Amino acid sequence: MAFIRSFSFMCATLMALVTVSSAFLVSSSYSVRNFSRVDLAPNLRTFIDHEEIRLKVLKGLNDTETEIPLVEQRLATFKAMEKSLEVNKTNTAFQKSMKSNHPTSIFNAVRNYMSEFSNRYDNRTLYGDRFREFITKDLTGPVPDHQDLHRVGMALSVIENVYNFNMEELHKGIVGGHQGEPLSCADMYDIALTMISDGLLAGASQWMEAALHDMDMDNLKREDMTFDVSSALSMLARVAFAKDDKDKCLKLYEKAIELEPEDEDLYKEYVSHRFGREVNKLDELDVDSVEEWRKSFFRLCRVSLTLEGDNVYEVGNKTNQRLHCRYKPSAWTPYAVYREEIVSVSPFISIIYNFISDAQADEVINKTQDKLDHFVLPGNDRVTLWQFKGDLFKDQDYPVIANVSWKVGDVAHMNVKQKTKKTQVSFGEPIHVMDYGISGLALPHAEFKKEYHTAYMNIDNGKRFATMTVPLADVAVGGAIVFINQNVTIAPKKGMGILYYSWTPAGMQENDLYVGTCPLAVGENIVLEKGLWWTIYDTTNYCGKKKHSNHLARERIIANHKALVAAQKPKLKLNEEYLKKEVAKAKAALKT
Repeated sequence: MAFIRSFSFMCATLMALVTVSSAFLVSSSYSVRNFSRVDLAPNLRTFIDHEEIRLKVLKGLNDTETEIPLVEQRLATFKAMEKSLEVNKTNTAFQKSMKSNHPTSIFNAVRNYMSEFSNRYDNRTLYGDRFREFITKDLTGPVPDHQDLHRVGMALSVIENVYNFNMEELHKGIVGGHQGEPLSCADMYDIALTMISDGLLAGASQWMEAALHDMDMDNLKREDMTFDVSSALSMLARVAFAKDDKDKCLKLYEKAIELEPEDEDLYKEYVSHRFGREVNKLDELDVDSVEEWRKSFFRLCRVSLTLEGDNVYEVGNKTNQRLHCRYKPSAWTPYAVYREEIVSVSPFISIIYNFISDAQADEVINKTQDKLDHFVLPGNDRVTLWQFKGDLFKDQDYPVIANVSWKVGDVAHMNVKQKTKKTQVSFGEPIHVMDYGISGLALPHAEFKKEYHTAYMNIDNGKRFATMTVPLADVAVGGAIVFINQNVTIAPKKGMGILYYSWTPAGMQENDLYVGTCPLAVGENIVLEKGLWWTIYDTTNYCGKKKHSNHLARERIIANHKALVAAQKPKLKLNEEYLKKEVAKAKAALKT
């Protein structure tokens, strides 16, 4: 059943992708960071001052008896909101969890803005015609909308499902051991409603039951309710009916009617379900068949939760015992080496430790983070990526981009030069930078199936031969790179490089190489990706003569070739007569 639930959650994720939405705030950690810095208090104080002046004016006019009470009520509400904002400023735990991009804290912040501000904008009678104008004037960052609330709720449901987090801990705001703001019963109920709207009935039941778990139904009073409990019970009843559990359905309806005995519509629903007349069953996604690759993807994502400290990867069912660490020499810099750990020989997958420095990673983020946008990168599509912002950057854009691009070619012993004119030839792609939001992921995909080259000046002579993925930040929970057919899970560490080849040296596709990025649960997951092309113009690239040739063999050929060239290079022979003449000239010059 866990896999079936996983399938249903991911289907909903993919459904969200095809819907055009303005809900971009929670799609990247940078946007969330900017939102957390927005201070609404000054604008609110300006509006309070404005309304107090209006109140004084109104009291001096005739025929304003009906408006004065509304303004006074408005001022009382706004002053209470002002105090609440002051309390939030001093809540250091909340501020810290927002900086760590914690999903429950983000949900609380988005929900609070929606309830305290956004939901009041349209009520002009009670809150004034200019409330929105004053509050949103000259803000230093973005503010959320209803779709953002939907997305962060959906994100929480995704990470709970993929990682099997304990529902009780989520209620307390604990995600993967990291403390955030607790989720109230009302929050969990809202998340359940979000899931029901996407047809995720099994998961919605868990969230709704958790919302009701702490309530004493026998002694529940209306004034103690923080959300519509009778609606929650009736919704659970409808879910039970959709799953053909009629007895549970009727018991839940009866309990709901006890709380709302005068609700005629609720009673009609109960009668309809009791006798099975004119009942519209809740829609549920078809979860009868679950792909094996999806099972492997989620299983490997859960493995990443066990990786700690220096233990950055896990290889299940090792079939090749040749895995080893080595110091790989630079292709172009004498005496420079890279510390590389090979986790799979065929297809070739390796980890390059300390590939770039922390300073370089920070510089890439600082140069690019405000340029990222919510659009599909070349070679990708909306079925592969979700909840992210990204863009591509050419070598000439920034020196740090050119340096990282050069280092990728250096460690792979391949040309990565990009053309700047149509008459030139490119050997590598611009660098992709992606900032994943909460639950942001990349489904398992084969790089050789993607036509990256067609997106760059219509180049038609290259295929993505190899890929280097570089995490630019340490991820608190989630965000692992997984290779589902090789049973490889790699936890992202700042500055490391993950190198893998989509083609063999003999030009054969690595048909089993499918790579994915697990959903981000807590923290920042900002990654850099560089694609290298295998083009017919790269004379430095050596082909394998045998179908089973691997990249270790290719490297030996390159090394042996360099050694052979050095051995065959003519030795320097000194011309003694010429040297004697030159010495004589020098002595004569010294005498004069």
